[in-house]
Formats: sequence, structure tokens, C-alpha cells
Amino acid sequence: MAALAASTAFAQDKKELNKEITLEKDFVPQVKKATKKNNLPQVKKADTSGPKTTLKYSDWASPIDVPTSIPTMMPYGYRTAHIFNHKRGYFDVGGGSQANFVGSLGYRLLDSERTKLGIWLQHNSTWAGNNSSVHFPAPEKRIEQKFNDNRLQVDLAHQFEKGKLSVGLKGRIDNFNYYGGWSNLYPVSLLDNPDFTVLKEKFSPWDWSSEKQTFLHLGFDAGWEGKTAVAGHAVDYHVGLGVEHSRYDKRIDKDGDGLRENLVRAALGGETPLSEYTGAGLDVDFFYQKWSNQVDYSLVSDYIVRRIGAVPLNASLLGATSIPNHSMWMFRLSPFFKWRNDIVSLKAGLNIDLSHNDGAAVRLSPNVQLDVDVAPGFGLYAKVEGGKDITRLEDMHIITRYWTPNVAFSNPYIPLDMEVGLNVGPFAGFSMRPFVGYMMEKHGNNNCLFDYQGLSGTALGMTHGNLVIDMRGVYVGVMLNYKYRSLVDASLKLSYTPQDDDYDPSRSNFYKGAVIDRYGSDFMAGFDVRVHPIKQLTVNVGLDVHTGRGDFVQDALLLLSNIYRDIIIFPTGVYSLVDPGNIVNLKAGASYRFTNSFSVWLQASNLLNKKWDIIYGMGGQRLNVMAGVALTF
Repeated sequence: MAALAASTAFAQDKKELNKEITLEKDFVPQVKKATKKNNLPQVKKADTSGPKTTLKYSDWASPIDVPTSIPTMMPYGYRTAHIFNHKRGYFDVGGGSQANFVGSLGYRLLDSERTKLGIWLQHNSTWAGNNSSVHFPAPEKRIEQKFNDNRLQVDLAHQFEKGKLSVGLKGRIDNFNYYGGWSNLYPVSLLDNPDFTVLKEKFSPWDWSSEKQTFLHLGFDAGWEGKTAVAGHAVDYHVGLGVEHSRYDKRIDKDGDGLRENLVRAALGGETPLSEYTGAGLDVDFFYQKWSNQVDYSLVSDYIVRRIGAVPLNASLLGATSIPNHSMWMFRLSPFFKWRNDIVSLKAGLNIDLSHNDGAAVRLSPNVQLDVDVAPGFGLYAKVEGGKDITRLEDMHIITRYWTPNVAFSNPYIPLDMEVGLNVGPFAGFSMRPFVGYMMEKHGNNNCLFDYQGLSGTALGMTHGNLVIDMRGVYVGVMLNYKYRSLVDASLKLSYTPQDDDYDPSRSNFYKGAVIDRYGSDFMAGFDVRVHPIKQLTVNVGLDVHTGRGDFVQDALLLLSNIYRDIIIFPTGVYSLVDPGNIVNLKAGASYRFTNSFSVWLQASNLLNKKWDIIYGMGGQRLNVMAGVALTF
């Protein structure tokens, strides 16, 4: 997919349109490393220190410069582009090959020194995306990828004499088809067989190629931060509340409702200085989560079991488990102590997770951060963190929209997540950060495909379920940056993690592998350079490489039953890792500013026209080009 994202650096001494509203980190759902080998997550480490998280006024994904986004399931990511600084509004729209379109519109309704009220809308769609899968030789245009993803958000911040109030309302609706997997080969190969025309009526609902699924997300966040005094001690404190609802409209068989999630989050925290160099604090977080219409697809599609009406063989072999409703709650207590001097800054804390109806009742994990200024331009840092993670449906949908829409997700537990590194520079515009890390995760979520085979071994289709396993792994990497005046800005990131090349569910030890990107790679390299040959022109060139990828697959034997006029599926219990192809994405883009209010831009992705699967059976777009305009007002 060709994703378009562009941004121009804002002047530091001017107000930035997209950095107006802040909420405490505690109010933002914590998302940790939800997968290892083949998940596609955005990795967010556990952090209970209470730093503020800026709500990007024009971006809800990762704000990135042209054209650093990878063409995954085009388009991915959004434009934050161009020089708004002193402007109150912006409008940005573009389109290109394979009917890809992006758009952003935002405006500050209130813009006083004490009150900020902003509203923004983003659009992201493709209407004729080719499925360039490395695994399916079917014509790329046989079933085209389509989605129409839109988000609206309103952000308010007001500074009172005793504190600051922040409020946010958001809504997102994503309509899409399932363009890979069962849509490509199943049930087409089955229904075209004249011996089984009696099954056509029963299995026609599986064909989503011309129909749409709908994902909906609604949310509300409110926060307050201020200062007070307790027993003669100054206290910085914050409180927050968040409520959200996410849902898929339909099951995969379109014969019932899709997955629903309701989530309530509350936070309270404070910190007080004990002396000139020390301080202490406590953060308290509460989560309540309720899932509806879950199905455990770890063995077989529940659709098959329900349609058979009777089980001719051992029911455990067919055992998809329906979970109409499941709820859990968790308290997190995070006491911490801080100490600093002119060289060292230390935060030492503990996360105590108390949960109900979600595994162990009490879990302990570290929360330690250390920074040491060794010498001018040389610093050492270390982080040792962990904790229980609450899996949000919207975050999993951002990883990939193509989960089976009743899949049961786990809330992983991170006993340990540590990283040590050096900060070097800047020296003459050059800076470097080498790092090494280790992390351990229990009950992690992993995209797992269930590959349905006929007696002849012919693939008839697949569904995308969730494989919950324990993982641990080491990773190493380095980040390099170079800046020459205002003319050149370049960056390079390299990361590597050793991973297992197979999976055996019978073993009790951890699966080996850590997350270094959203594609489950064992090696990744990302290079980007931005050049300003003249004031009005910005040119970008980049290369992204992701190798050693692997998708989990469990084979299942598919049998036709003339007795029950339906299909019976027997899981084989055999897992394998399939290679979805290496990502090698060469990209380039440019933007030209005619006036302070009007710019044009152009981007091309996958210039080498490579093929790879985003996940098994769903290919990313090949060579694609997009152009557009941007206005500020």
C-alpha cells in the first residue's frame, strides 16, 4: 500500500497548530508489545511515569515526513504537512494510482491564550488496490482491496487559575472488504465444483469480495492537572477519565454481530519534592473492559460448528468456543522515588497490578529509568519496565483491519522490558544512539492464519485468528542522525533480533523473538534524507528494508459432508511459519510551497515494484504515485 505522509518542521518559537492539547499519559491506553514473530503492532513500552502525551492536532497515526511511510495496505498514515505555524486552519488533499486518496481538514475555533478549541477530520481510502500477494498467483485485479477510513476529533483545553482542563471527543468509522484469504480462494474453488453445488447457498455468505465490513470507534477523554499543597508540601497532581466503545458490525459469516468492546479508564496521580534533589509520587490507574460476541478461533471457525447443527465426531475436535460476554477490571498502583544531581537522574518505582477475571490476581513489575551525563555529548540511559497491558480493539484494528471480526484477544503481561543505550552528540550536526534490549511477554497476541486444506492438499481458504503464546527475545540496534544547517536532514535506523524459525505449541518454554517493527522482522533498516535545495522546495528520498519475516499458520483439514450438507473442519495441530516476503521499499517525494498558504506535493512509493504480503494472502501495493495540494488559512 502506498501511504502518504508529509510534514514540514515547525518553527520552535511559534505556536504549532498540531500541538495544542495535552493529556496525561495515564489517560491514554497503554499498548505494549502485543506480538513478537508475526504481529504487526506499533510497539509502545509500559510507562507509568506520568509524562504528558501530545494529541496531534492533524494526525492520529504516527506523524512522519514525506515519504517515510511504507506502502502496506495503502494508504497508511496521514499527512501532517506544511508550514501552518501562525495559521488557524489547514486543508490537505491528494490522490493517485489504484484510486488511493488522503485528506485532512482542521481548524482552531478558539485560539486565545487561555482557551484552545480545535476540530479536525481525516480521510484515508483506497478503491481499487491490487492484491500483489507473493503466495497467490490469482490475477491482482480479481478482488481489489477497498477501504474508506475516516476520523473526526474535537479537542478543548482551558487554563484556569488553579489548573488546566483538557477534553477530547473522537469518532472513527472504517468500511472495508476482505480482499485476501477466503475472499481470494475460498469459497470460489469449492463452489465451482459441480459435485458440491448443494453447499453454495450455505457458503455464499463467506464471500466478502463485493461486500463491506464496518469498524466503529467512539471515545471521550477528560483530564485535569494542577498544583496544590498537602501538609505543607507542594504537590503536582493529575486526574483523568476516559470512556470508549469499539465494534465490528458483522461476524465473518455475516450471520450475527461482530466483536464489541467497552472500556473505561480512570487515573489519579501526584508527585511532591522531598528535598532539592529528591521527590516521590504515586500513580493510580483503573481499567474496566467488557468484550461481547467473542469466539475462540484457535481450532476451527465457529460458523461451521453452528451450521452443522449436530456434531458427527468428537466435539472437542471441532471446539470453537463462543464467549457471549467477558469482563475484567484492573487497578495499577505505581509508587516511585526520584533522585537527581548534576550528572545522574534516577526514577525507581514498582508497578503493582491487581486484576479480576484476567489470570493472576496480583502481578509485580519494575518501573525504573536512569540517565547519566558521562561527559559533554555523551550520555548513558537505561530503562527497566513492565506491567499488565490492556489490549484495546482500536489498537488491534490499527495493526491490521483484517482480523476475524469475533476473535478473542488476550491482555498480555510484560514481566520485564529493559533497554540500555548511549546518547552521543550532537557533534557538527551528527548524533548517534546505539542500544541493546531484552523483553519478556506472557500471553501475547499474534496474528495466526488457519489454512483450510482439502483431502487433495489444495488450499481452499483461510481465516485470520489470534495465537496467544509466551515470547522473549534480545534486540540490538543503532539510530544515526545528521543535520547540516537547514539544508540537509538525514536519519538511519538499524535493528536486529534473533528469532525462532518454527513453532511447537507443545513446548513449555518461550518462543524466541522480540519486536523491532510492525512487520515481525528479524532485521530492519530505515534510511531517510530530506533536502531543501531552495527555501520553497523540499525533496525526500528513503529506503525501508524488513527481512526475516514470518506468519504463523495452522493447517486444518476440510471435509465435505453430504450427510449434513455442510463442511467439517479438523485442525491438524501442525503449525508452521510462512515467509510473506521481504519488504524492500524505495521511495521518493517532493513538496513545493508557492506561497505561505499554498503548497503542492508528489510522492512515489515502491519504486522498485517489489511484491510482498502484509500478512499472508494480503499483498501490499506495488509501484504507486500520489499527488496533492495543501492550504493553510
